[in-house]
Amino acid sequence: MIHHDKIKINDIIFVNHRIGNKKGSYTKFETDYVFHYQLLYKLSGEAIITFDKKQVTEKADCLRFLPNPAHFRYAPLYTAEVIEQGESINIGFTSDSPLSNEITVKKYDNSLILKQLFQKLQKYWYYKPDGYYYKSMSVLYDIFAEISKAETNYLPSHIYSKIQPAIEYIDNNFTNQNIDCDHLANLCNISHTYMTKLFKKRFGITPVKYIMSKKLQYACELINTRHYNINEISEIAGFSNVYYFSRIFKNNIGCCPSEYIKMLTYSKYK
Repeated sequence: MIHHDKIKINDIIFVNHRIGNKKGSYTKFETDYVFHYQLLYKLSGEAIITFDKKQVTEKADCLRFLPNPAHFRYAPLYTAEVIEQGESINIGFTSDSPLSNEITVKKYDNSLILKQLFQKLQKYWYYKPDGYYYKSMSVLYDIFAEISKAETNYLPSHIYSKIQPAIEYIDNNFTNQNIDCDHLANLCNISHTYMTKLFKKRFGITPVKYIMSKKLQYACELINTRHYNINEISEIAGFSNVYYFSRIFKNNIGCCPSEYIKMLTYSKYK
């Protein structure tokens, strides 16, 4: 997506949680006075984006990189057509690094990690705790590190197939409170150590962290429905108790579940 070994971020211009326009809407954005790049995580929905004559389709769990219009000798056309209303987290930033002048949309295998990092950065920016700007900058670099890792972490299909039984089992059973990694290794007919090595190569995290990422993603989805309280979400998502759930949620997302709910409510009616 961003082919550059060393990106230097000058400034974070904004971080926002955006609720898209209604289905069928069409928006043309002014680019004459835009002087920053944008990196967006699509939480839900679908849209067709056109930038400088290139058209891309973004869907849930995709990342979209938008070039800096100021680097063009003209104001490039930038439009969005909503196919399905959704939500996204958008980051505006400046950099002296020679980044691409082409819009890109991509979904990565480590999208769960990327999603949680985007959410964590948005919480820092929204709540503005002490040192929030430095924390936000740190998380943005973590995002670029995960993108870089995903660009290089490829497993040939015959190697990926070795851990596919474990991945499928996790995807179907991640809400169970206890998933035994030895059982996962037995499903794959490989050692625990080798399975962990392949998981880290493919996803950048261990099987245990992959399971936790699935639980947290599901918890966020349940919160977004506004149908469940925190205790119910903790139980449904497969956490042993609500206190453990709150601690893991805050460590990964950047705020406790109740604060996350308040933030979503504020964003909806802002």
